[in-house]
Amino acid sequence: MKLVRFVIFFDMPAALGAGMRRWMAGVFSWAVICLMAVMAAGLSSCGSDNTFTINGKVEGFGTGNLRVVYFDKGAVQSMSVSAVDGAFSMTGRSEQPVMARIYTGSGRWLATFIARKGDKLEAVIDVANPMKTEITGSKENERLTEFLKAHAGAELNGDPKASKALNADIEAYIAKNPDHLASGVLLSDFYSYDGSERQALEALNSLGNEVKTVCTLATLADALSPMAEEADSLRLEPFAIYTSSGKNREITPDKAARTVIMFTDADARVSKPLTDMLAKVMPHVSGDGWQVADISVDTDTMTWKKSLREIADSADFKAARYPAIIRAWAPGPYNISAFERMPVGRTPWVVVTDSTRRVLYRGESPSEAARALGL
Repeated sequence: MKLVRFVIFFDMPAALGAGMRRWMAGVFSWAVICLMAVMAAGLSSCGSDNTFTINGKVEGFGTGNLRVVYFDKGAVQSMSVSAVDGAFSMTGRSEQPVMARIYTGSGRWLATFIARKGDKLEAVIDVANPMKTEITGSKENERLTEFLKAHAGAELNGDPKASKALNADIEAYIAKNPDHLASGVLLSDFYSYDGSERQALEALNSLGNEVKTVCTLATLADALSPMAEEADSLRLEPFAIYTSSGKNREITPDKAARTVIMFTDADARVSKPLTDMLAKVMPHVSGDGWQVADISVDTDTMTWKKSLREIADSADFKAARYPAIIRAWAPGPYNISAFERMPVGRTPWVVVTDSTRRVLYRGESPSEAARALGL
């Protein structure tokens, strides 16, 4: 809205008495003040009508910081939100619909929602299971919630059978509803790409243009295309990472019989599927020349190092010969060029290679990684 300047000219007849002239001047002054107040209110509404709000509760979270991230105006918008006993409130701005994600302060993904200007959304989020997320207040989010509630038993725990079943239902939903923004969210955040790159690419290509734009799926398309075409010939190049000893170390898959790369956060690092896999893998580190690297995607080194201290006292990790694991920190796995063609999805995310650098497995299931290793 352009600011229009009003100039009011008036000349009071000399025949009017001084009191009347003062009274009329007062009337005109109040008229101008009221006019300016109306204009200010109009300008204020023009400036704020691109806002959206989401109020909610993260059950099981307690008190701490959350981070809300979305893409708008060609850039990533990120803001920190305080949660008290899990309750939070956030206001964002965007002229166009956006897909926004909610993370814990340590970077663990909790939920994804769709926001349009003017939306007033309500959220109930289960810290242990994103499939139990309920977000209401708009048709797009209610569609997403309806699908998630129907699949709330399918926890994203790396079970390959559960992942395939969930994938099939997401593909069926997209086929029926290619123009629903919920379809884009389901494909981007709830679909398991491991071994299903071609199907994911087909589903992606069938989505409407607005869905692709709002849900920022262009990057996913770039990543899936080579993965779908070269799934059997992927090679992991050597790369350097910052380790817990405070030094950079190069990981060279061709120098070991088997290499196991795990991307983890504070929660995934002590998950039972991962510790079960490590218990099987670690005896081969000294006996067969295998190497294992745990790459933290925690948002800061303090969270990472605190987690390492807790792991050092964990009976599970002592049994898995904790000192033999290369502990490293790389909060932006996409910045590691070696992983550009095999992007990290959820945590834990495991990549297994042989001595020729050939990728034997990449995905979210530690049990499938162990199977690829013949364990």
